[in-house]
Amino acid sequence: MKKHIRTIALALAFTAGIVPALLAQQIIVYFHAPTAAMTANFTGATASYIQPSNCGATSYGFSHVVLDNQTAPIFRSAFAGLKIVQTYDSLTNTSSILRRRLMQLRNMSNGLVDTVEVNLYDDHAGIAAPGPCKCRDKIGSLYGVWPCASSERNHTTRVYKGWVMLGELAANHIMGTSSPDWWAWYKTVVHEFSHTQFALEYNAANQIVRNKWGTNGLAVSYGGDKGHWGDELQADEQSALDEGLATFWGLERHTNGRSNLLSWLNRNDSRFFLGSHSFLTGVPDMWDRPHVMEFTTTIPENREVTPPHRSRITLVNSYIQTGARYELRSYRWLDVPGKYVFYNEMMFQAYGWFFFDQALPTRTEAFDVMMRAAQVMTPPNNRLRYPGVFATALANELEAYARTAAGRAAETNHRLVSSMFAYALYDIVTHFDISDAELRTRFSSSVVTAAPPQAVTQYFTHRAAVKALACPHLGGPNCVGTGAIDFARAVTEVRNYFTDSSRILR
Repeated sequence: MKKHIRTIALALAFTAGIVPALLAQQIIVYFHAPTAAMTANFTGATASYIQPSNCGATSYGFSHVVLDNQTAPIFRSAFAGLKIVQTYDSLTNTSSILRRRLMQLRNMSNGLVDTVEVNLYDDHAGIAAPGPCKCRDKIGSLYGVWPCASSERNHTTRVYKGWVMLGELAANHIMGTSSPDWWAWYKTVVHEFSHTQFALEYNAANQIVRNKWGTNGLAVSYGGDKGHWGDELQADEQSALDEGLATFWGLERHTNGRSNLLSWLNRNDSRFFLGSHSFLTGVPDMWDRPHVMEFTTTIPENREVTPPHRSRITLVNSYIQTGARYELRSYRWLDVPGKYVFYNEMMFQAYGWFFFDQALPTRTEAFDVMMRAAQVMTPPNNRLRYPGVFATALANELEAYARTAAGRAAETNHRLVSSMFAYALYDIVTHFDISDAELRTRFSSSVVTAAPPQAVTQYFTHRAAVKALACPHLGGPNCVGTGAIDFARAVTEVRNYFTDSSRILR
């Protein structure tokens, strides 16, 4: 897509908090728009910047320029008012909250990613097929660039380059038009940038191995429909962790997003969705659980179906036969077996948010701890990208913190939380529905070089007490029933239990 790079638009070169400094990371920003608009505005010395934005050898009527001190002023003036201009200004403003968060997130790659290309599209009038090869989707009545991102490795240098796609249509759709919510878009940009930092694993043939399903793993995870809803059950925990963690990084600023998440967690009706094209369709102890039939239809020739109150989905996998039936079912949280709860990205968001909010004396300390835990799951440890491994990494961090002077001071002020909280929170999310033996396996399947935390054994001596504290706020005794759910209250009760000095592990 990009034929040349004239200059580096932005370098991320410093770190925040106690996360160790890593290699500087370049961000190069490209602006794409219809070719007629580009040639009309980028003239004179900047005309030579213009390059075609093709999909392979196929033109779709767009061109692009790299944004630098020559082209950025033209971009700002000629395209003023666009949300992508606001996005660019936030990316390049050294004091902006967005830029500061991206600077923190670039630590997640452990220095594997050295460049991120951000592509900003003025697609407000739509993009003709084939579009930019990836991320073209229907947004309202037009086709535009839906936010997406990933990374790729140079197989010679083994250094990664990330890329992000952002468009005007999506920005307006996500922010809303009547009362634009910048923080909703901020969360989206942060989410996509996170995907550039979770470097992908490659096999011996230099093929991407996204998760346990192999080279085409993402198609399996997303259930054959190219995308994912926040409230659906995916095909594994790895993909849901990647998506949930990416969203979590932006939740602190997005008040509406946090409020919606908490309201969703407190619902005791059917709120987890599973389509008949998905992996768990073939797992009877999930598919056949008590459910509500939300939608059923016959799959048409174009493979497009539109469930009520949902955007259109395209069933792309060839094994999904046209003319067959399609079903969309919904399930209560307490009816989803605990072993499948983390197949949902919003439940991992919940885990991340409540750890961030309650596990350490300050959110700055919590962010740094969570960043280091995320670093554990970069290559060559991608196969261990599971919530149980993340919980063990967090437990190790909490025990290390408890040994510091800051940790001992926090204990004196009754603000130090035991490392066992990382496991208790996992138990709350899975409504205590996983056996002791299975939990031990999940918590112990960690990086071989990491010493296990004391909490991995000690937690089980407290599990019954934790369950007794939490379940009355999670539907009823033993977390079974149709009673009220107060997720935050359950977490707070358990957190307070683990501030007792007798339960601190070092």
